[in-house]
Amino acid sequence: MPKQEFDAIDMMGPVVAALIFAVVLISFTIINWYCITKKDDLTVFEK
Repeated sequence: MPKQEFDAIDMMGPVVAALIFAVVLISFTIINWYCITKKDDLTVFEK
């Protein structure tokens, strides 16, 4: 079986996945801490 050759674009998959995960995590944090007021119901993290 011949060796596989990877381009730079092939190596970007984990980087893109990590960036998407970071964006989702940061978005969740911003929504949870800045958009939810003290008058709202408690979240699981605040109980």
